[in-house]
Amino acid sequence: MTMMNLALLPDWNSLDSVRRAHSDLELAAIVFFALLVVMEALAHSSKDEKRKHLFDTVGIWFFAVAVICELLAYRYGQRDDFLSASVIISLDTKAGDAFTRASQADDLAQSASGVAGDAEIKAKGADSAALDAHKEAKWAFDLATNAANALAPRALTDAQVKTVAGKLSTFVGQPFTVTAYWDSRESMGIANQIFSALEIAGWAYSDEGSQSRMLGGEIGVMVWTHPKADARTQEAAQALIAALNAEGIEASARTQNPQNPISNTIGVNVGAKR
Repeated sequence: MTMMNLALLPDWNSLDSVRRAHSDLELAAIVFFALLVVMEALAHSSKDEKRKHLFDTVGIWFFAVAVICELLAYRYGQRDDFLSASVIISLDTKAGDAFTRASQADDLAQSASGVAGDAEIKAKGADSAALDAHKEAKWAFDLATNAANALAPRALTDAQVKTVAGKLSTFVGQPFTVTAYWDSRESMGIANQIFSALEIAGWAYSDEGSQSRMLGGEIGVMVWTHPKADARTQEAAQALIAALNAEGIEASARTQNPQNPISNTIGVNVGAKR
């Protein structure tokens, strides 16, 4: 049989090579021990002294080779145990490092989650602050707009004058007077525009309004009628009030003292804006 070449040693630092060498040597030792048993059996069964001596001699050589294989296998077994232990320690170290890195990654993830939570809270706070600022800006804008509107004089554009006149043109010939605060440019300005609209509508102006005076503190446009004025006059007064309010000029109805002489003239008194 072919014997193993023991000079061909495997890589001493390779776990797989060491394990293969250990297994081969163990197998070789078993084979030579088996051959030893066969030689001893043949020696005991042989009656020829020379053949018996030959079998004993060969058996001794088989025993020697088997012992050598066992010794070498034992050495490789120790190396196998050492390398296995090294691998296990290395794997334990790597597992420990991996666990440490996983823990660090988890800590970083929790830290990032906390930062993200803080950022979300700050973002919500910024949104709330922006919303409050927007509300305050709108409030300030509305306040400024209202203030500007309050200070702006009442006025009708040429188009609005024609619109008012168109709504009142069915009451052609309706008598009216216009009274304003003659020393107020704003009151006089809107009074003249109302006068223009009524004139375009064909109403009949009575200058008795220019001879009257209003008490101080009157607000808005007051449309006066006698309680016993005819239905057409009452209807014309309501149409005038509606037309002025539709164009943003505050107007309201007023009723004269019933003791006054009955008259179908509508009195338009233009007080202050506010």
